[in-house]
Order: sequence, then structure tokens, then C-alpha cells
Amino acid sequence: MSSARAHVYWNGTFSDAEKISLLKQKLPNSLSQLLAGLDGLPSTTDDLAPYLWFDQKYFLADDILTKILQAGRAAGSSKNAQPWRFVVLRDREHRRKLARSIMAPRNLEGCAAAVAIVLLNERLRFDAGRVAQNMMLGAWGLGIGSCPNSVRPDQHDAMREDLGVPAESAVATVITLGYPAPGQPRPRAKADPEKVLARVDRLPLEEIVSYERFKG
Repeated sequence: MSSARAHVYWNGTFSDAEKISLLKQKLPNSLSQLLAGLDGLPSTTDDLAPYLWFDQKYFLADDILTKILQAGRAAGSSKNAQPWRFVVLRDREHRRKLARSIMAPRNLEGCAAAVAIVLLNERLRFDAGRVAQNMMLGAWGLGIGSCPNSVRPDQHDAMREDLGVPAESAVATVITLGYPAPGQPRPRAKADPEKVLARVDRLPLEEIVSYERFKG
């Protein structure tokens, strides 16, 4: 059996805890690399605060921004519908104007660039999340910090009008980008995935995974 088609088969004799232990031992290299890439990313609500601050001395080069956009473009979507469009926000004065329409205005004002993710079909918000995660991980791999920003509930129409977004579409989130301010976490190429899992503030698998039937 080729590795691409390999599956793990349970014979019904393992307990839930044993299954989870086996999954941890057989963590794919690609997932290990993903976890390593997550090292330093915000892991709790409190950890998001540093990523509201970017080093404003540095400009985000076009080739770096293009790579981040390509990471978003590569995201999967339902039936490959690709129900998204990206509006790049380079102009600082424009971002300052838009800042009043999002939940954390200073984040948009202080970043080097931002990308508004527009959904052509508002029902496919899961796909918007996939795009955002791709962009943020891709950015982090390039040494770029990022932060997702929600549009204020009473500002969706204003945001659509400013960006020229059709009424039937929606601005799902605005990803701010920039080099982390001095003293803030940065990517570590040799990050240990197990230490990342131990550091992040997440419920253990035993509390969130069940088999065949939901367990609260």
C-alpha cells in the first residue's frame, strides 16, 4: 500500500485513550511541520495583543505579499468553488479610513498591509476560514506577523461600499500583515512540535475527541 493511500484501521480492541496515544505516535511529518510552524502564533485571546503591534519601520515587499496571497489562493473549498476574492490594502490613509469599521482599529492603522477576504457566497464562511488560516501560516513562515479582524456588526454595509463589494457578497475578515514589533515572538525553524502542543492553551484530545458517539 502506498503511503498516499495508507490508512489506520481500528479493530475495536483499543480504548479511546489508546487510540489517541497511537495517533500521537503516528503524527505525520507534514502535521509535525505544521505544528512547528504554529510556534509563536497567538494561542489565547490574551496572546493576540502583541500581534496588534507591528514594526512600522519595515515595508512589506511585493514578492512577500504575493507569496501570502498565493497561500490563500491554494486553499481548498467546497466543490472547488473558490468563493473568495482578495482586496489588498496598501494605502495607509485608506486603511485609517477603514479602521473605524473593524473591531480593533489600531491594528489596521499600524500594519504594513492588509487583505480583505471577500466571500461571493456568504454561506461558505468555512471556506473563508480556510483561506485566512492558509494566509496566516504562509505569512508566519516568511517571518510576517498577522491578525484576523472582524468587521463591526453595524459596519458591514459601509465596508462593502468603501471596497466596492457587491451587496450579495460579504467581507468575511481583514487579515493585517507586518513584521512583528521588537520583542514579539518570531518563527523558529527548529521548534519542537511536542513543546508547541504543550505550550498552547488548548483542551487535551481526551476531552474533545470521542468515537462513534458524542461525549460532552
